[in-house]
Amino acid sequence: MTAENSLDTATTILKSKQCSLCLVVVADSLVEDLADGFSQAYPKGTNLSEGATAFLLASEEGLKHLNQKPLGQLTKVQFDDDKNLPHKPFAIKDFISYYDSNALDLLRADILSPRPEYTLNLQKPDGSQSLIQWTPRA
Repeated sequence: MTAENSLDTATTILKSKQCSLCLVVVADSLVEDLADGFSQAYPKGTNLSEGATAFLLASEEGLKHLNQKPLGQLTKVQFDDDKNLPHKPFAIKDFISYYDSNALDLLRADILSPRPEYTLNLQKPDGSQSLIQWTPRA
């Protein structure tokens, strides 16, 4: 849940006014010595791969400093390792692969598509779940 933790931490820092811009970067790499463990943890057919993605989150002050308008607002980041989220997540089989960088990349792709709202529901093979919600600004 590194991506979800990173987004949650960034929004907390921005809301507390400790900074006005926060760069969230998540990367996944394959470690040869751990390949057997990963292939046992993820369902057969999961494309275990490397990847990275980044988001620049900003407060209103940060947007003014950059002279930019917001693409939207991150409205909810929720993650739960106890499987108690109040939603039914997509099963891992619905994704070609799901690593933390994939979560942000899926969110990035939908932010750039014309949708009124986007909710990314994820579930890892261990049953842990997360929800990331984004609302575009008009």
